[in-house]
Amino acid sequence: MSQFKNEAVKAMVVLRKAFRSVDNYVSTTFKEDGLTTSQFAVLDLLNAKGPMTIGDLVKGALATSGNMTVVIKNMEKKGLGDASSLSQ
Repeated sequence: MSQFKNEAVKAMVVLRKAFRSVDNYVSTTFKEDGLTTSQFAVLDLLNAKGPMTIGDLVKGALATSGNMTVVIKNMEKKGLGDASSLSQ
């Protein structure tokens, strides 16, 4: 059992490092376009699924409702839409 735990922990460490590497690369790419990862997630969700409620955006983007409110307000400031066009 302890060998299984050790292997699982090692796998998790490797996956976390890989995720951080990909996230850093993607974040840098989005920054060049003036977007955050969360803003891109919202745009991607809306493009794929059409109008969504804030609750659905929260679930789809794996965010919190407080964070999503800030993301949408910042997107409005950047001219990427208004609250009514970014959520229903």
